[in-house]
Amino acid sequence: MNKYQRIVLIVGALAFFVFLLTTPKVNIHEGIIIAAMENDDTYADIYDTKTALVRGAAVLGSTALLFYALKGLKSKF
Repeated sequence: MNKYQRIVLIVGALAFFVFLLTTPKVNIHEGIIIAAMENDDTYADIYDTKTALVRGAAVLGSTALLFYALKGLKSKF
């Protein structure tokens, strides 16, 4: 593993963490998904899991592609 691959892995891990934490919160009321509002305490906010899975898969996929694309580069590390 060269230094470029290490950098890609670190940036990918940070991006994965940030993208999962910034997933929008929603409310589900009688099977209908409603966007969470700032002042509404009637329903508990939950993370939108579908959006989180899509974001996570995109970050992991792009990290893996960059990791293998940089495999052939020589580094002095």
